[in-house]
Amino acid sequence: MLKHSIVLGKLKTSISLEEVFWAELKAIAKRDGRKMPELIGEIKAGITDGCGLSSALRCYVLNDVMVECARWGGRPGGQDARTKFIDC
Repeated sequence: MLKHSIVLGKLKTSISLEEVFWAELKAIAKRDGRKMPELIGEIKAGITDGCGLSSALRCYVLNDVMVECARWGGRPGGQDARTKFIDC
């Protein structure tokens, strides 16, 4: 698990997140033509159940991977989502 510092609005925030989740967040932001602070800020704004930001980010990534798997019948490029997370 690594700590990542990011500025959301005017506040510097530290996020503890496994590298596989951070890499996937970066890929999602790139795919959607967004910057990481914008994507993370949107996810943070959507937290309604009191869970922490790191947990919300993991759930967001998992949901995105599941949607992509359903769309492509597996991971684009031939990588199955289940094997993507085995390296955690």
